[in-house]
Amino acid sequence: MRIFNLFTMKKRQIETNQRTLFNFFNKTSESKDKVSDSTSLNTRPVKVCAKEIGVKSSDIFNGLNKFRENKSSNESVLIATENLDNQDHETPSGILDSKISPKKILQKNISAYLSPSKNTKLLKLESNICNGITENGSVDIVASIETKYISLKRSPKKRKYKESPLKNTKLKLFSSPEKSERLVKNDIASGNCSTELNNQTDEKKDDADLVNLAEDSIIISPQKIKVKRRKCLLEESSSKRTLNFKDLTNDEKPSQIFDDEDISSFFKTSSFDEEYKNFDLKELQRCQVLSISEGHNGEKHLSLKNLTQKSIGLCILKSPWNDCPIFPEDIISVKGVQSSEGWIVDWNGLLVTSPDKLISGTTIVGSVYCMRKTILSHIFKEVGGGTRYPMVLGSSVHQLFQEALKQKYFSIEEIEKEYKRMIGSKDFILNMFLEKMDYAEITNKLYSFIEHIHKFMKIYISGYSNSDNDNNWSGEIIETQDIEENIYSPVLGVKGKVDATVRVQVRNKVKTMPLELKTGKVSFSIEHRGQVILYCMLLKQMGYLVDSGLLLYLSSGVEMKEIKCEEKEVRDLTLLRNGLCHWLIKSTSIEDADNLTFPPLPPPINRKSCSSCPYLIPCYAALREKNLSELKEGNLLSEFGSVATKHLSDNHIKFVFHWVSLIFLEKGSSKSSLSDIWTVDSEIREKTGKCLAQMKVDSCVKADGVQFIVTFSKTDGSLLETELTPGQLIIISSENRIAQALGKVQDISPMTISVMLDKHLKSDKVMTIDLYDSDSTYNILMNNLTILLENNDRSAALRELIIDLKIPTFSAKLSSKIKRIGEDIFARLNREQVRAVLQAISAENYILIKGMPGAGKTTTMAALIELLTRLGLKVLVTSFTHSAVDNILINLVGKVKMLRIGPEYRVHPKLKEFTENYYLQSLKEVNTANIEKLFTDKNVVGVTCFGCKHLWIERQIFDVCLVDEAAQVSLPAVLKPISLAKKFILVGDPKQLPALVLNEKARELGLGISLFERLDRPAVTSPLTIQYRMNRVINALANNLTYKGQLKCANQETEELTLSLPKGIPSSAPYWLQQVLVTDLKRSVVILDVENKDASDSTENQEEAKIISQIVDALIKGGVEGESIGVIAPYNRQVLLLRSSIEDSIEVNTVDQYQGRDKDIIIFSTTRCKQSTGKDILGDWNRMNVAVTRAKRKLIILGNLDVLCKYENFAKLISLVEKENIFKVV
Repeated sequence: MRIFNLFTMKKRQIETNQRTLFNFFNKTSESKDKVSDSTSLNTRPVKVCAKEIGVKSSDIFNGLNKFRENKSSNESVLIATENLDNQDHETPSGILDSKISPKKILQKNISAYLSPSKNTKLLKLESNICNGITENGSVDIVASIETKYISLKRSPKKRKYKESPLKNTKLKLFSSPEKSERLVKNDIASGNCSTELNNQTDEKKDDADLVNLAEDSIIISPQKIKVKRRKCLLEESSSKRTLNFKDLTNDEKPSQIFDDEDISSFFKTSSFDEEYKNFDLKELQRCQVLSISEGHNGEKHLSLKNLTQKSIGLCILKSPWNDCPIFPEDIISVKGVQSSEGWIVDWNGLLVTSPDKLISGTTIVGSVYCMRKTILSHIFKEVGGGTRYPMVLGSSVHQLFQEALKQKYFSIEEIEKEYKRMIGSKDFILNMFLEKMDYAEITNKLYSFIEHIHKFMKIYISGYSNSDNDNNWSGEIIETQDIEENIYSPVLGVKGKVDATVRVQVRNKVKTMPLELKTGKVSFSIEHRGQVILYCMLLKQMGYLVDSGLLLYLSSGVEMKEIKCEEKEVRDLTLLRNGLCHWLIKSTSIEDADNLTFPPLPPPINRKSCSSCPYLIPCYAALREKNLSELKEGNLLSEFGSVATKHLSDNHIKFVFHWVSLIFLEKGSSKSSLSDIWTVDSEIREKTGKCLAQMKVDSCVKADGVQFIVTFSKTDGSLLETELTPGQLIIISSENRIAQALGKVQDISPMTISVMLDKHLKSDKVMTIDLYDSDSTYNILMNNLTILLENNDRSAALRELIIDLKIPTFSAKLSSKIKRIGEDIFARLNREQVRAVLQAISAENYILIKGMPGAGKTTTMAALIELLTRLGLKVLVTSFTHSAVDNILINLVGKVKMLRIGPEYRVHPKLKEFTENYYLQSLKEVNTANIEKLFTDKNVVGVTCFGCKHLWIERQIFDVCLVDEAAQVSLPAVLKPISLAKKFILVGDPKQLPALVLNEKARELGLGISLFERLDRPAVTSPLTIQYRMNRVINALANNLTYKGQLKCANQETEELTLSLPKGIPSSAPYWLQQVLVTDLKRSVVILDVENKDASDSTENQEEAKIISQIVDALIKGGVEGESIGVIAPYNRQVLLLRSSIEDSIEVNTVDQYQGRDKDIIIFSTTRCKQSTGKDILGDWNRMNVAVTRAKRKLIILGNLDVLCKYENFAKLISLVEKENIFKVV
């Protein structure tokens, strides 16, 4: 019996015909009457189907009737299946295991029985020939075919299909499994089919004769065969519906391969047809990859879900896109051409991999010659980089040109006026000072561009004569639409800031074009042209009709060309972007955390220019880290790199790259993602507190320079609920535009938020403001590690001290001058503090001061800094937090000349007059000389570790760098500040809060180890153990928990500090509260056992909040000042809950925020009423130690004891508290 594949029409026709035939066959399968044109069933759909296919409807009816007549025989049935398990089930011969993807079952492999007819066409989809063979010896596979058979043989040159005739074919097949064969040459009929004969009656029969067997034919044994049990999965949008095969034997009906009910219900309920009908890739579309299979010649067959249209379809990736790394569940952007095979993506199509990874246009074109250099620039900073002069000059020229373009300055006088205003501004002068530029030189060079800008305006701007236009471009600019337009495209996977977006008239046509200005040498290089094309792509993606852009050079006149944005350039740039994206992801991803190695980099190039590359040292160091296995013989890098890195030992390189890998591992655990802005609804983002949705612009006011302050409020006038704070970076988007502007939060009120932008923004559209969690923190950490690779004296010293762990040296004798000038300072200190100060002064490289809780380390540091300045030394004071820096500087007010660098809103009010901005405003005449004097006159500079990237600080050499809370600062973070001084002093307590690490594996491998911990040894550490904070009961608890008896009360007064209630305990207080408020020294530490009925795994506890509110009220009524009470909780949600239920005078904060602080009374809400299943900060020993040691007179701990006892640290704490000090709250 013949089996003909019916479907070669387009996909929509195929789907309709499949459905029609399936439903019709199901309805007639059990009927005894023959089917014909006169049947009572509705045959019209079948007739229509037959007409479209090109066969007679009678052939379909006759084939079905013949099938039913012979249904007890071993008829051949073709079906595509998937492996389910390894159970063997007998099925009739002809059931083919093709291991095809589920969707192809419905789309490609529906078989129907047709009666032999000389007029019947043998039709075929793609390259499949499926022939069934009956049991009785030889049969005619193709009886008599008078028409041509379309075999789809591929022409290798033209890549098109051609027709070839198929001769009459006869095939003999005998019942020998050895002689049965299966010839498989395509993806549809792939996989193995296990055959086994049940009845081998004659093993001596002749071999089978295979004559003129058509290409891609499949020959299957006619006997019973064993196949693995199958199931077929058919997807219905997001859910899956399972259609099970029945277990078949030789006697069962081969027509019932699918359950009738399953198939019919699928077609009745599925949105399959509609989803495929709407699938369209004519334009670039964001899609999710559902499945991937391999095709001919390396093709990739993708099943996709269009994320915009919510439709499903197939596409075939051909050269040059089939080599792009793609995996199921990936997001891609794709554009193709529709064909009978599906959507084809070839040289005329487009594919963007990982479009959520936005790469700047300058980064993309910068990777043209060496992608390895581009990747390294995202990890390390330049080593021995050149001058910043070209960049500073270029930025200034851009600003002047853009202002002239925006304001339409046609006269040279207008441009000169803007030039004078610009170079006379405080911001410009300050920037020249910070960049260490010669003011006269840079302004003179800038002035030389005025003539060129004027000539450009004269030639190209509408409304003025352009008769002098002798350049390549003959159009004119009629409108400037935007300046410095920020464009993010999650479809192209590209971001960019266009110098100017202009409307032009050229050859009687008006269109939009990007204009890119270059101030360097005229080159019209690949990089410059590529950048313009990328901007064209971005603007086109926004909806503009853009087919070209303008590239302008102003360095030696006015030279401007139109750069065409043609398909081949778009394709090549997209391929370049995909390759770069692949390496950016691969080079920053740690695949095997258990075997931590530096991620792979692109292969090195082989050019002479490598000798002057600013990334030569990290480039060759990375090769050495891999034992030079990636360096081919004869590569010039062997010579250049070996010389450039000879100052580095293998251990040095291993240390640096190990830390880079740890940072990558930590970065991978970051919960924030820029892509949330376009993949998550704004209402959902707003609930996180990091987004404000449904905002409108209230005002836009010009600030200093080119900046604007824009104020927003809710469209419905409601209050703002947000965790955004001043100084944070934000992204502003509209309903149809992602990242329309970037800026910083300036101020927040209950109803409004003001942000600082570098562009004017006035819109009546609904806006969204999102927190921009940039990678700047990780970038700073990795850039800092470059210091350990540099070839200079300071870097060499740091490598010896930090990596090689060389013991530092100390001066053998101190000058008597120190004792004389520091006599009054020493009088304020105890013996341990004096010893620490003297050791710090005598240290030639570094020293550690271990300050235990309440031991007066802030007092000691202030005294040390004051003494150092008296000795004529310059000191850099730094820490991880602004508050830690300010705590030290506040103690130095009036004693030293200080400069506090940092955002004003983060600086303590007592230090405002010492900030950079305050000093600048006090200058009567702002010039570089006065600014230089103002900065260099200060002998103490305070700044955070991350703030040390400040341009002026970066080029200073301090005598001493003092790092407070050093045990809380990660090793890479502290490298920058200590590299700026001749010696460093680390002050901290490794038993208190460590550096914050999110990734558990990174913590295990050492990311949480601070430089303090790495260097901490008795020979280099001066301990401070005498504490002035806690009474003897709380001190004893801290000793037993953490300090092993080292911590000592300074005096009797400290030992006997107790709670004071001038107004007594309120008479209305319940028994447990009266016991808590007892002022006896023995009751200095009490625990309240709070049972919460809602035993959820929440980080919020209503019961504890209510009890704490009662305790605070009672303390206030008893005469305690609110400033003396502190409330601590380990979780932010509990902190917010407590703040809402306690008066404002009471400071409520997390454990982390309380480090370095203390209060007379500390109330500690442990919060948990159910043990966490994962890693929980409640079980952190250091964090518990900080919470316990903040109290001077009274420590009250609330928690569920049954839960707390499951944590090792709290179990020990509870065991150390007297039972009479533990109370059950009922």
